[in-house]
Amino acid sequence: MTAYQDDITGSTTETSPSGPSVAIIGAGMSGLSAANSLRAAGAHVRLFEKSRGPGGRMATRRTDGSTFDHGAQYFTARHPRFVSRVAGWIDDGIVSEWNGSIGVFESGSLRDSTGATKRFVGQPRMSALTRYLSDGLDISFNTRISSINRASSGTWRLHDDTGQKHGDFQFVLSSLPPDQASRLVGDNSDLAGRISNVRMKPCWALMVAFDKRVEVNYDGIFVGDDSSISWLARNSSKPGRGDVDSWVIHASAEWSDHHLEDEKSLIQDVLLTGFKKIVGQAALTPMYSAVHRWRYALAENPLNHGVLWDGTGTIGLIGDWTNGSRVEGAFLSGESAALQLIEGIPS
Repeated sequence: MTAYQDDITGSTTETSPSGPSVAIIGAGMSGLSAANSLRAAGAHVRLFEKSRGPGGRMATRRTDGSTFDHGAQYFTARHPRFVSRVAGWIDDGIVSEWNGSIGVFESGSLRDSTGATKRFVGQPRMSALTRYLSDGLDISFNTRISSINRASSGTWRLHDDTGQKHGDFQFVLSSLPPDQASRLVGDNSDLAGRISNVRMKPCWALMVAFDKRVEVNYDGIFVGDDSSISWLARNSSKPGRGDVDSWVIHASAEWSDHHLEDEKSLIQDVLLTGFKKIVGQAALTPMYSAVHRWRYALAENPLNHGVLWDGTGTIGLIGDWTNGSRVEGAFLSGESAALQLIEGIPS
């Protein structure tokens, strides 16, 4: 293992950038993973993020007394490299295991979930992990990159949607969803043809909080029926959260796809009714309720390449969708791209 790989559990030791210049589009899990790895190796790295903060779907919404991890609900660790990273984050107090009781709703009734999956969450909120990973990085927030073009020198220049130019960079890594990445690379046939069949599914998320505890024996419930809902979680059962009984309900991918452009009030009503049915309490009235639409939530048919490089080896596509989906896949995708770039073997 190279020295820079040892130092990507969070903030890395500062070095004077002496390596290649790299632009990373998107400050989600894969982009942050790549950036930390590259910076520790001495590269000059700059990230561009369209939102006001880092994290992507590692997101948390906060209200008075309540927090909602309304994107990624938890993550698992299977690959030895990622297991090691998670152990380091736990030692640093930024990640904890979530020991909530998990159930399954199927054929109109609740039962215990089988298996012994270890589930991890950011502490005190899911977004804490990506905030931690972004510490010290050069990130331009509220900057949407709309196009890239190659200069006569062979370097890459980025253009945002206000017309401002950014560059020059020797390499560009994009962690955008596949259809957005496809628009960015344009007629670059080396990449466009390889990602054209990857489809991201949407997800509607409902956030609700109650002034009293919802009396159900589970903190997370997978919904096995053909339902509008696929998952619900008592967010307040996760380590470090507040005392207000708060829940996140995720709609199924198919239902979200069919109702992608529906009014938020309709989405809220349908998902709240489904939640009441699952927990068996029709009279529940939340003291807070809101919905959020994730247009690109989950890859229906993810690739398993880790990172995709164009024919020049200077543009790379990373993300959960390039590496089997899941948070772990996103992190390892960014790490793999950085390793290949530093070792000079993009392919």
